[in-house]
Amino acid sequence: RYNERTILDGATLGLDESDRIGVVGRNGCGKTTFLRILAGLQTPDRYTLVIRLKHAPSPTSIEALNEDFADIIAGEKIHPAEPMPAEQDEIGTLQMPRIAFGFNRKDYGRLRHLINVLNTL
Repeated sequence: RYNERTILDGATLGLDESDRIGVVGRNGCGKTTFLRILAGLQTPDRYTLVIRLKHAPSPTSIEALNEDFADIIAGEKIHPAEPMPAEQDEIGTLQMPRIAFGFNRKDYGRLRHLINVLNTL
């Protein structure tokens, strides 16, 4: 999310050092902002990362995630989250479970690892 606008939704990304990627989208949809945030050249306007999930993690799983990924948490621990106000018009995703936490905005490899773990729950 950037400026209360979803710039990436429902995506999974895994890259090796020599991989190349392309980001495609219409003008003004946030491609450059997304890449600048990933590269650490720009700070998102929110410090809470919200991730939509296919399956809600159990309280025990959330507790384990908070322990295992404490190094990337800055502020709020991982917790279940409700849809954001800007998502209210996205009817197809309103029922999806979410987690949210304060991401430190620098350990993107560890964030990728967290997403991998979430995909196995």
